[in-house]
Amino acid sequence: MITILVRALNDLFDPRIRTLLFKAGIGAAGIMVLVWIGAGWALVQTTAFDTPWIEAVIDILGGAAAIVLTAMLFPAFAGVGVSLIQENIAQAIERNGTPPDQPTSTLAAMGLAIRFLVVSLGVNFLVLLALFIPPVFPFVFYGANGYLLGREYFEMAAMRRLDRDGVMALKLANRGRIFLLGIAIAFAHTLPVINLAAPVFATIVMVRAVEAWRPRRGKVG
Repeated sequence: MITILVRALNDLFDPRIRTLLFKAGIGAAGIMVLVWIGAGWALVQTTAFDTPWIEAVIDILGGAAAIVLTAMLFPAFAGVGVSLIQENIAQAIERNGTPPDQPTSTLAAMGLAIRFLVVSLGVNFLVLLALFIPPVFPFVFYGANGYLLGREYFEMAAMRRLDRDGVMALKLANRGRIFLLGIAIAFAHTLPVINLAAPVFATIVMVRAVEAWRPRRGKVG
């Protein structure tokens, strides 16, 4: 797994990735601003937060509530954004030019990303409960989001090479490693500035993971 992460970091400096990284960074910055505006609006304007425990969390956080929600929800929304160029990123690092067995359409990638977005929104609102026990919160946040992001990016990468049964079998065989890589991805999404490149990094990590773990019929260079 360390090798996969190191190679993915190196790939970020590949000339073939730079243009995509720039586009994705601009898109991620725009998504972050929109999520921040949306979170602030929701906290002030809606009545959906009359639930006592949510109101208590907002009271504790005060003016930082929108920033905290943005940091928590950004990874899920960023996944939808990067799905637009996921196939381009994957092809850019396939140095030997091996075409995918079944290229992922933008529509299919977006559908998967939106499905995980909906699940992530629900999970992260539940994760807010952990704010009442601050020492526990980082473990709950990174654990939950590591699981979700690991699955999302893995499935987006795996469905380029495998049918549905193959994706499920590979995921089951490597679920522990996918979870650990997902935690690394979740952590990258919470680092200022670096988080703008995190969706591209996550895509590369899982493309390389799939190539390393699947039955070999060609490899990424």
